[in-house]
Amino acid sequence: MKMIKHAVLVIFFCASLGSASAQTPVYKCANHYSDTPCPQAIVVDASDTRSSTQKLQADASVKSTAAAGKELEKKRLTQNAIAAKAAPLQRTNKTRPEPKKAPLVVLKKPKLQTKEKSDAFVGQVPQTKKASP
Repeated sequence: MKMIKHAVLVIFFCASLGSASAQTPVYKCANHYSDTPCPQAIVVDASDTRSSTQKLQADASVKSTAAAGKELEKKRLTQNAIAAKAAPLQRTNKTRPEPKKAPLVVLKKPKLQTKEKSDAFVGQVPQTKKASP
């Protein structure tokens, strides 16, 4: 049993070494990264510095997170199905409730200011038209 574990580890280690040497350089060009150089490109070290055990732990974590996500999705779908059977959707022509109408407010027109009439009598003489020559 130990021989099989050692063989698997040796194969995995050799495979990871072989892939590291075949990597192409990564260039940073302004705001993006590329495998082809551009003017004023900066070469970025993109090698993976994790050990093989760290990689295995990360892969196991990803798998367990994915499995937990699938379980939660199944649970949500069953809960939605149960809720849909319990209270089916009622469709009506009105999709939105009618807005509440505000009460009408009647504004009174302001009274125009007029000259106060006095009780005193004022006589005026009508003007006569002058005859034209």
